[in-house]
Amino acid sequence: MRLVQIRKQGDERFERLFSLFLKSVTVLKPKLPTGLLGGRLSKNQLAAIEEISCVPEFSGLLTSMETEASSWVEFLDHPTAELVVPESWRQNNKDASKEALQVMRMILVRALRPDRAVEAAAQLISLVLSEEATQQGPVALDRIVESESDARSPLLLVSTPGYDASFMVD
Repeated sequence: MRLVQIRKQGDERFERLFSLFLKSVTVLKPKLPTGLLGGRLSKNQLAAIEEISCVPEFSGLLTSMETEASSWVEFLDHPTAELVVPESWRQNNKDASKEALQVMRMILVRALRPDRAVEAAAQLISLVLSEEATQQGPVALDRIVESESDARSPLLLVSTPGYDASFMVD
């Protein structure tokens, strides 16, 4: 993410929105009605939305959540929510760059679906740095063992959750 910041240095809107993405929520007692989106939002989500809605780029957010509730509920329930962020809230951002729009989506994902924030960040990285920055090619473990290690330099194998790489070790 730091490389994205460096690449976009000088884009004032992007920098301001990116700082908002990194910032913790400071609203302790949200004033928004608990019935927003059918009462499906937690106190923390309401606090985040209240804070975000004060930023000019998100001025249409609360209206959108009230008038397009079904789109927002779909977003809350969708398994890949970062791909279905409702867009009706961004009427005031016609001149925003693709990167700034993605940061705005990341802010919403972090506020309402924090479980999908990493995936939303990966979209921004792909957009700014290229698709190759987030793609990992196949690992030629046999070549690494034969050419890059010996009996005095052990290998550390790290896998992702849910992936069993033991079939590659023989």
